[in-house]
Amino acid sequence: MAVGEDNDLLGTYHIKPNQPTFGAHVCNCGYVVAENARGRSVGAAMCRHSQIEAAARGFRAIQLNLVVSTNE
Repeated sequence: MAVGEDNDLLGTYHIKPNQPTFGAHVCNCGYVVAENARGRSVGAAMCRHSQIEAAARGFRAIQLNLVVSTNE
């Protein structure tokens, strides 16, 4: 979870195995950035953090399945 100086929620992400058993070495991540935090590199910071967290959890790759069309 990304939190601002005033403890306001800026964004969050999830990380989980992409598939059970044979695909469990690949994680799936999903990210959401609050509208008032857009354009402030919150998503980029969460992406960097998730890569570190994925490696720490033993995942060998990350798969991103979808990007919302309003994401510029």
